[in-house]
Amino acid sequence: PLKSRAPPARRGPADEAAATWSRSMKRAASDDLSESVEGMKQLCHVLLDFAKKTSDLDVTVLVGSSDKLVYELSEKVSVIFSKAIKDMQESASRVPEPGSSRGCKYVLNTLMHSFQLSPMAAAVSEPTLRKIMKNLLMLLLNQTVPALEEGGQLLKALNVLMLKILENANRTSTFLSLLWLLGEGGAVEDQGLRTKFSDLTIKCCIKCVKNLETSIEEGLQVEAVLVGVNAFLGSLERGEMRERLRSDDKPLRMVKTVINELCKIKGKGIYESMVSIPRKEGSLLYTYVDLYSSMANKTSAATANAAQARREELASIFEKIGEGDGAGLQLLYKFTLSHPRVSIDGHLSKTSESFQRYIKDGLAACARQSDLNKENRSEGGEEAAGKQVPAEPRRTSYSIEELRQRVERAKALLNK
Repeated sequence: PLKSRAPPARRGPADEAAATWSRSMKRAASDDLSESVEGMKQLCHVLLDFAKKTSDLDVTVLVGSSDKLVYELSEKVSVIFSKAIKDMQESASRVPEPGSSRGCKYVLNTLMHSFQLSPMAAAVSEPTLRKIMKNLLMLLLNQTVPALEEGGQLLKALNVLMLKILENANRTSTFLSLLWLLGEGGAVEDQGLRTKFSDLTIKCCIKCVKNLETSIEEGLQVEAVLVGVNAFLGSLERGEMRERLRSDDKPLRMVKTVINELCKIKGKGIYESMVSIPRKEGSLLYTYVDLYSSMANKTSAATANAAQARREELASIFEKIGEGDGAGLQLLYKFTLSHPRVSIDGHLSKTSESFQRYIKDGLAACARQSDLNKENRSEGGEEAAGKQVPAEPRRTSYSIEELRQRVERAKALLNK
């Protein structure tokens, strides 16, 4: 007897949603630009529904395909913008045709929706981040983009997209991609464009450095970043990088800032993140880390000593006030002016309400007297005249040996 076949399993809403997503991705990857743009339009609708929580699509499907999607779109964004620019330049009127920027808008919108979803953004690999970030920065520097249909809006979208990448992509991969763009990835033939590219990359770096401590708390791998920094500094030995830095040393200064900030945050603990990096003779990374960690420790000790001195000064002032010394209030007023961030509430909280009112009223009286003295003070005064000595132009290029010597001299000064 023939065995009856089991009926095919019914596909649920999640399966249907995953199939729609897969078809849309395949369509977006098409070599036919019109077909590709339609695929991106479908992807935008799916991502928008997911963000609104009206989609049956499982987040694991999005995360699993995120890197492939962004990689393909990083290819498309350059192709689509290039075609729009070429069509405009080859038209008889040399002005954009209505609807000519449709593809530009959809590729940017698809990328925007992808990087707005944190799980998708975090799943994008470092090689893909390198590619998409470089292509977006090059478009931001392309002076023809503003002339496209709705060019101003496209530039704004490119800027916002870069910010979303910096905000939501994997922190470690983002830092490593920026270090690559400062070094090897920033190799652009045109000298003027190369400098502008470095400037734009540095702006991205500065934004990341401002949130460095938070990024470390959220999982930034300091060891991986230091390996990337070491690779950048090692590239200075190559003639090509020396030539670039001879005309523009801002990338090197940015990398030194990253090292300095890491040393401020980690202190001597930074060496624990350098176990995989051998301490070779003349290593620029270890030279800078030795210098900056020493500076950070000295600064930390000096800050602690200054804070202790202020606490002792404040305690002495309150002791004088408590003993009935008439000059005590004036000293306290001057102290609050000199150290506005130092709170006196800790001392006041230990006193009676009447004493607290006495202090507050006394400080208010001191402030009124100070304002009155300013009004009565003569505003006359002689202005110093004299020629300013022109500053010597700052040197922008140093050999590797000179860099090491400069750092060693700074370390020697610190140890005096």
